[in-house]
Amino acid sequence: DRETKTVLGRDPECRPCLDPKEERWMTYGCLIQGAKGIMHWNYGAGLSKPPGWFSKTHWAIRASLGGALGRGNKPHGYEIPATMAAELQRVWDEIGRINVELHAIGPLVAVSDVSQLARVAAVTPELSPSGEPAAEAAALVSGLDSIVLIVLNHNLKTNWKAKAQAGMESYDPVDATVELRLPAWLEPKHIFRVGHDGVREVEPKRDGNSLIFRFRKLDVSEIVVITERDGLMESMATTVSELSARLAGGGDR
Repeated sequence: DRETKTVLGRDPECRPCLDPKEERWMTYGCLIQGAKGIMHWNYGAGLSKPPGWFSKTHWAIRASLGGALGRGNKPHGYEIPATMAAELQRVWDEIGRINVELHAIGPLVAVSDVSQLARVAAVTPELSPSGEPAAEAAALVSGLDSIVLIVLNHNLKTNWKAKAQAGMESYDPVDATVELRLPAWLEPKHIFRVGHDGVREVEPKRDGNSLIFRFRKLDVSEIVVITERDGLMESMATTVSELSARLAGGGDR
């Protein structure tokens, strides 16, 4: 309502805000297809008059994450309801955590190529609600000394259409076993997991020229770096630690 500066609520034809898990799934889904960078939701908070894309009958605010939250939940003087602001905040916080990971692995991803060296050897359940394989793995080969292994849970049931009353219905964890075939030129010295919560060594099973990884209760995504390069694990750990501290202190995403 433009006279009272009141937000009447979400248009019933529009789905809720993305779930944080959907945001993470989309981001790493792009990386395993070869994306070199990610631009998350913009900082705008557009106000549009009817009839428009967001509402046929009312003025509407497209309250993008930073555009709403960065203005004290009052874009254009309209106060975003607490429940809707909380939806935005949850995704905004997840984007911060994702960006910590991307900053850590970014230099490797930037010069990488997607390969067929990784495969999901087994996953439980086998199929997602859409009937597709419930997990996917990709090996991003970075130069001659490193591989970034990304494993993604596809056991997702959601409605991606913008004009829908419901969004994500379910996203259950999976148990996945992933095989990574090592190229002839790479003999790994360091194997470690990278996450916004830290960097730690992992010990896969060695089977000839393959490494076997087991991901139990895979929530959305996992990142493992396989490298010959000394000091890389420590460097990434420093990046994750510094950026995580910045997030905890309320820094920019």
